[in-house]
Amino acid sequence: MSIDALINAWNTFFFQPVSVYPVALFRIVFGFVLMLDALYLCADARLYLGPDGYTEYRRYFRQMRGQALSLFLYFPGTMTSVRIILGLHVAAVSMLTLGFLTPVSTVLAFLTTRSLVNRGQYMTNGGDSVAKIMAFLLIFTPCGQALSVDARLFGPTAAADTGDIMRPPWAQRLMQIQLCVIYFNTMYWKLKGATWRNGTAVYYACANKMYRLLTFPSFLLKTPFVQTLTWGVLALELALAPGLWIDETRYWVMGAAVLMHLAFMLFLNIHLFSFYMIASLMLFLDPNAVKWLFSLS
Repeated sequence: MSIDALINAWNTFFFQPVSVYPVALFRIVFGFVLMLDALYLCADARLYLGPDGYTEYRRYFRQMRGQALSLFLYFPGTMTSVRIILGLHVAAVSMLTLGFLTPVSTVLAFLTTRSLVNRGQYMTNGGDSVAKIMAFLLIFTPCGQALSVDARLFGPTAAADTGDIMRPPWAQRLMQIQLCVIYFNTMYWKLKGATWRNGTAVYYACANKMYRLLTFPSFLLKTPFVQTLTWGVLALELALAPGLWIDETRYWVMGAAVLMHLAFMLFLNIHLFSFYMIASLMLFLDPNAVKWLFSLS
């Protein structure tokens, strides 16, 4: 392959216009998950974010001053500040979900999400990392140009011949690549663990009462089933990185991934990690499928 061909392939992949409907759907689903997270924090804000909560404010300020992007570092260490930042977060996420003033709401949602995750740094999980990364990259997408209040207010911009809105997808591509990196990297580090290699990891995860929401079926904790589930997770995570890009395999691996994350949600206590990952999978949906879905409503 020539250098020109490589450059053309690069430009086609990142800059040839594609439909904005998948990233618009992601914006909506992602916004709902962010709102669930916000309501969870609001329910016990004093404990999670308060000046004398899990992370005492003075210690947090000493550790993070000049090192982190967080609104909490620019507000006094009081519950009033916590309420203001949470209120701003809820407002930004609501605007994001509705697609109202998305160039502004995406930036605000990222700043408040980043601030809340940083403030509660000792109680974070993988879902928080996914939320921060996706919220940042979402800023650079045309996610508000479809399925949004903005699209209603500022008039249709769809091409007359296709009825679609086509934009360069470079930011969406970065989000898709990030998702694939997460799956591949997770599989890679799991393979370094002996329990994953010998097929017993699922047993230790699901039999531990501290980390489960529902009781895992006891018959599935027998050796043959445990090994099948353990190695099946590894195989799926390996298959997702390439499989999501291939038309013939995309929906098969997406469906399997959704089932895997639903199982994680039911039998492991990983907060909203599964919801963030399922939302991110929406980025790979076919635009026609998204439009058909919304035509039913």
